[in-house]
Amino acid sequence: MELTGIPAGEHLQRIRILQSKLEELNIDAYLVHSNAGNYENIRYLTGHWPLFEVGGVIVPRSGRALLLIGAEAPGFAAESSLGADSVRIVDDYGHSIGLKWEGAKYCTWREIFDEVSGGKGIRRLALGDYAITPAALYRHLEENLAEGGEIIRAESLLEEQRMHKSPNEISLIRHACEINEKVFAYFLDHVRPEMTEHQCVGLITEAIYRMGGEGPSFPILLYAGERTRNMIARSTHTPLGRNRIITVDFGAMYGGYSSAFARVIMFGKMPQRMKDDIRFTIDVHNEIMHHWARPGEVCGNIYERYCKYYAEHGRGFPPAGASHGLGIFECEPPGFRKDNPYILQENMVFANDTFYRAGEYGFRIEDCYLIGRESNEIFSSKYLEPIELS
Repeated sequence: MELTGIPAGEHLQRIRILQSKLEELNIDAYLVHSNAGNYENIRYLTGHWPLFEVGGVIVPRSGRALLLIGAEAPGFAAESSLGADSVRIVDDYGHSIGLKWEGAKYCTWREIFDEVSGGKGIRRLALGDYAITPAALYRHLEENLAEGGEIIRAESLLEEQRMHKSPNEISLIRHACEINEKVFAYFLDHVRPEMTEHQCVGLITEAIYRMGGEGPSFPILLYAGERTRNMIARSTHTPLGRNRIITVDFGAMYGGYSSAFARVIMFGKMPQRMKDDIRFTIDVHNEIMHHWARPGEVCGNIYERYCKYYAEHGRGFPPAGASHGLGIFECEPPGFRKDNPYILQENMVFANDTFYRAGEYGFRIEDCYLIGRESNEIFSSKYLEPIELS
């Protein structure tokens, strides 16, 4: 039977691993906060992805974790790997407009803290999503801690755990990348120069669902001409036209896991300089994936090597680092950035996101790959030449 998501048992194992860290660090509970756009930690631990409302998970040092939601759809939350018995409705997790539902049983933070601590209260609470935790929620947490309690910023605890992918995670990402190549083939067969950028986004979105994906894993980046110098931009109602460079960057989501794929195309003949720039970028792109990113290598050292490669080939300074981690979210730690001391290990998954900027244009080449023991597995490798359409 084809794997279409993470089994409940694996979610529960992730919680147990986190609890062992809480025990080691003398932390009473770990809280993650999420919304529809920043959902990676709640989905990693439970499989739940909030819709409209925000949500959270509180993981005690021992015992059962609780899924914290607004009151609109307890049945939807009950589909998570924690089950219906672990769902609790909390006022802080409803709609942003402050809507309260009649007939719903709301729990206070004091009740939540007493439940997960066996009546002892929470003295040391770690936050896994400090940067997106609303000020009002933070204040309510503080007000309900045990006397002398403290809130600890602790994103790194779960980030470290998420960097190391299980066989199931790797399988889902691999399948998402296979979908990407099918989507791009469909796109090349159907795209026309008179189509607008928005229409092309629609074409790719249709293809993702047509090929078995669960939708885009990030907003599709598709735009043409001088605007391609932007590393990110939104599409417009402008037709693609001829003799204009076109950025195509998307990723299918599958089984709750993200992917990424980017190529550059043009209707017409590319200038030789543009082809040379694309081939240079493909060369350094492959060097990173096949040779530089290996177990035991330091992220910051790979970045320095990347910058040196640009300089040695007369290309100046690269506009951005290349690889970044990939999993539930399209961009996760670690990244190949200056002075990053993180050491690569087997079974880490990356998106190699190689951006190049010239005077009048820019483009992105992106593929995903797995750090392997003997060699890396590249999840997508087709269409790695300048693509000229008639």
